[in-house]
Amino acid sequence: THTESDWKVPRKHEYNASASPCQAFHSLLLNVPDFLPRHPQHLPVHPKFLPTTDWDWTIDPMGIRMCCREITSRYDLPIVISENGLGAFDKLEDGQIHDPYRIDYLRNHISEMKKAIAMILLGVMSLSLLTGCGKKEETPAVSDTAQETSISAPEEVPVSEPEIPAVPEGMARSYLTGEWIDETIANQRPLAVMLGNTKIATPQYGITDADVIYEAAVEGQETRLMAIFQDYANLEKVMSIRSCRHYYVHWALEFDAIYAHYGQAKYAVEILSQDYVNNLSGLDGGVEKVMYKRDSNRKAPHNAYTTGEGIVAGIAYKGYETQHAADYSGHYKFVEDDNQQLFLQGGSPAAVVEPGYLVNKPWFVFDSETGLYKRFQNGAAQTDGNNGKQVEVKNIIIQICEWNRMSSEDEYLNMETMKGGSGYYITNGTAIPVTWKKDSLQSPTRYYKEDGSEIQLNQGKTWVCVTEDTYADKIALYSSEEEYANR
Repeated sequence: THTESDWKVPRKHEYNASASPCQAFHSLLLNVPDFLPRHPQHLPVHPKFLPTTDWDWTIDPMGIRMCCREITSRYDLPIVISENGLGAFDKLEDGQIHDPYRIDYLRNHISEMKKAIAMILLGVMSLSLLTGCGKKEETPAVSDTAQETSISAPEEVPVSEPEIPAVPEGMARSYLTGEWIDETIANQRPLAVMLGNTKIATPQYGITDADVIYEAAVEGQETRLMAIFQDYANLEKVMSIRSCRHYYVHWALEFDAIYAHYGQAKYAVEILSQDYVNNLSGLDGGVEKVMYKRDSNRKAPHNAYTTGEGIVAGIAYKGYETQHAADYSGHYKFVEDDNQQLFLQGGSPAAVVEPGYLVNKPWFVFDSETGLYKRFQNGAAQTDGNNGKQVEVKNIIIQICEWNRMSSEDEYLNMETMKGGSGYYITNGTAIPVTWKKDSLQSPTRYYKEDGSEIQLNQGKTWVCVTEDTYADKIALYSSEEEYANR
C-alpha cells in the first residue's frame, strides 16, 4: 500500500527512465494486452518451455530484446535493466569454480541487447550484472531534498551490416560442425564409418568423436549408424565396424567422405565399384591388413575395429585424395556468430524427441544447461566405450523418406534418397517442420523451412534420423520429460 508521503519525490521530478528487474521482463511482456495479437511471431513457445536456471528463473535472452523494443515504442524512455544475473549452484573443482554457463548467459543477453540498440536506437542507461541474489539489504530512505538528475537524450546508434567474425590464428571453420578447428584439417575430406547398432554391438567406440551421425533402418528394422569424422587421424578406437548398405553411400557422398565398412550387402556392390566412391572395405585383403583388427572380447561380426593410425594407413594404401576440391562449399549452413544461438520461432516444444524406430526405440532429451540433446536407446543412455560418456548433439534432423524392399526374396531395404520429402529440424528444445530434397547422387540434401528458405544449423554436432514414411506416425515430440514419462 502506498501512502501520500511515498509520492512526494516522484511528483517533484519528471520520469526520464523505465526500470525493471530482468526476471520481470517476460511477465511484463505477457501482460501487455495488445502485444501478442500484433506480434504472435515473437513468442514461439510458452515461457514454461524455456530453459531455466538452478533457481527456476527462465533464461530468455531474446525476451529482453523483445521487451526493450515494446517498452521503448510505448514510452520512449531509456531503460534500466537490473538483476540480470545467473543464479547457479556452483561446484568447487580442484579448489576452483569454473562457470562457462554464467559467461554464456551474460554473453547471450548482452548480444541481444546490442541488437535492440541497433534496431530501435535504444538508450540503455545501465546494466547491473549480478551473479546471484543474496540476503536482501535494507533499502535506504529517499531524502526529500534529492537532487534532480538530468539525463541527456540517447545518441543515435548507426545500424550496420553484421561484422564478419575474425578468423582465429591457425583456425578455420569445420564443414561438419561450423566450429573453429585446426586449419590443417579443415579442408580434409572426412571419414564416414559404418557402425553396428544392435544391443550386442554396443557400446560403440569412438562415437562421441563423430561430428555427424546418420541413422536408418536396415533389414529386420534394426538401425545402423554412419559416423562421420573430421579429425580421424587421432581416433583411439572405432568399433564395431559393420557392412555397407547402398543408401548410406549416397549420404557419404554428400560430404565428399571416404567411406569405411566391413563388407557389404549384394545390392551395394555396384555403387561401391564406381570410381567416385572411395571406400575402405575390410574384405579388401590389403586394406584389412593395414587398417582393421578384431577385438577378442566380442564375437564376430561385431568386433571389427580400427584406429586413427589404421585409417591413415588404409587411405595411403588405396592412394585416395585426402583434400576437398577447390570448389567444395560444404553441406550445411551454420550460424556464423560464435556468440549467438539460434532459437527456432513458430515451432513445437521438443524437450524429448522420439524419431520413430521400432526396435531400439531411441529418444533424445534436451539438457537446458548444456544446450545439447542426450541420446538414449534400448532403455538406457547411449555411451562411448572409449570414455564412458553419453552421446550428445546440438542439432537433430528427422528426414522422412519413402522406402521399399529390394526384393521379395530377402529383407534388404531401399531408401529413396532422391525423392525428397518432409521432416523436422530440432535444436534448443524446439522443432520446426521442414521439407528436403536432393538434386543428384553426390549433391547434399537440402532442408527448407515453410517459407522456402534453407535452414541454418546451430554450431555443433548433428544427428540425422532417416525415418521411413510408413512409420512417420511414430515420431513424437514432448514438451517435458514428465510428459514423455506419462505418454
